[in-house]
Amino acid sequence: MKKKAGYLLCIFLAACFFAGCGGEFAGRSREGAVSGGAVSGGAVSGGAVSGGAVWEGAVSGGAVKKIPVEKRRKKDRYSWFFSENNFYYLRKDEGGRKGQADWVIMERDLSEGTEREINRKDVSALCYVDDDWVYYVVWEESENPEDDLVIDSLYRAPIEKNRLNILKEQRLMTDKKGIYICAYCDGQYLLYITDSGMYQKYDLKEKRFIGNLDRDERNHDSRVLSVVDGYVYLRMGEEEGFYWQRLDSEEITKISGEMVWGVAHVAIGKDVYYSEGYATPFPVMKYNVEDGSREEAVSEKQLKALLLQNGLLPEDDEADESYCPIGMFISGKRLYMQFEIIWRDKKDLCSRHILVYLEPESGGEIHYDKVLTEYLAYKKPRRKRYEDVYCDRYYSRGRCVEMTDERCYMEVCHPESDKNTLACYDFQSGEFMYLTEEDLDWYLPYFLAPLRNIEIPEEVEALEGKDRDWPYYDYE
Repeated sequence: MKKKAGYLLCIFLAACFFAGCGGEFAGRSREGAVSGGAVSGGAVSGGAVSGGAVWEGAVSGGAVKKIPVEKRRKKDRYSWFFSENNFYYLRKDEGGRKGQADWVIMERDLSEGTEREINRKDVSALCYVDDDWVYYVVWEESENPEDDLVIDSLYRAPIEKNRLNILKEQRLMTDKKGIYICAYCDGQYLLYITDSGMYQKYDLKEKRFIGNLDRDERNHDSRVLSVVDGYVYLRMGEEEGFYWQRLDSEEITKISGEMVWGVAHVAIGKDVYYSEGYATPFPVMKYNVEDGSREEAVSEKQLKALLLQNGLLPEDDEADESYCPIGMFISGKRLYMQFEIIWRDKKDLCSRHILVYLEPESGGEIHYDKVLTEYLAYKKPRRKRYEDVYCDRYYSRGRCVEMTDERCYMEVCHPESDKNTLACYDFQSGEFMYLTEEDLDWYLPYFLAPLRNIEIPEEVEALEGKDRDWPYYDYE
């Protein structure tokens, strides 16, 4: 039994910070097909750098647009929702039928910056875009009048003369059990979780299901956590653990019998790094899908030593600290790990979010990134009363949500609007900026692919209960 009080303490504090585990960007509380995959580029070595953080007066600015390149290019994590000339995303249209939000497909012309709204009744998820087609999920009435059901179908519509022609759409497949989470689509394979919690993989070219692992329809904890370099990583129920599968294969292999959350794993080629949800001590493990080898990548002892060295923990054996992994990211040759550190300082319960990294090709030494950590911090500790206990727990005003070779993206509290919004730090220029919906980077879940499910435990809530500017509260 590897559960610990420290993990529950972590959840208690995290409940004051994160958004609850939600659904896809659209539809019936569906989870999103978000980013993943290894990238290349540089980052800041925080352990050797001092200062550099902008606290309350950071300057807002525009982001560099990521425009697709040659036609028929190989899809990468920047181009999953791009055609040769357009970018596609879903926009919520409030006041939909039966009090629910309806969604429309937005088509943005990359050369002109103009947008066109494409209405398609009951569209619930945007899945994939190439130079010829846009793939999406629609929920609709069953064609069998005896079925009192709403079923889900995958459609695609052609792009003709640089415009999506919704009138020529084609229905590719239907699942009467529902497509609760449209996790991944690449034009050949569709991966999803049904309304009843079953993992399905469907070959669109051969028109057949392949290697569905979980046939227990009572299981609602199944998740596709990521698809990276042709490997699928899954969590199949709280007790069934962490698995991997080749995208083109029926065979499924267990990595761990313990729970792994989406935020606590990342894949680099044939290696996947992960942390088990209730493990004590918490080590970050590395598993190789080719030879099945497993080793410890980062230990709790290593992390504590690094934090003490940088003055991030009190040198007190009574501090009773715990460490919660709340994000793993790849930027260049670096594997970044985001932790919530929780400890007691006299009578106060304290926490902060810190970012550390290691370079897998250069050994197992971990480094503290001071610059990124300070961008996530408030200038001063913030006290809050919770159940008759005062806590200096809001050392951090936000969290890192994703990284690329160029940038670190964060959801942080904006000092002027006092709302949680999207910001980014540019590794090359050292510039920090708040983003708006005029910036293409604002649509982060759409332009970063293939899928990586930034999923967090269901017990956690939003940072200080603040309103959000950034609409992707279901990014988890």
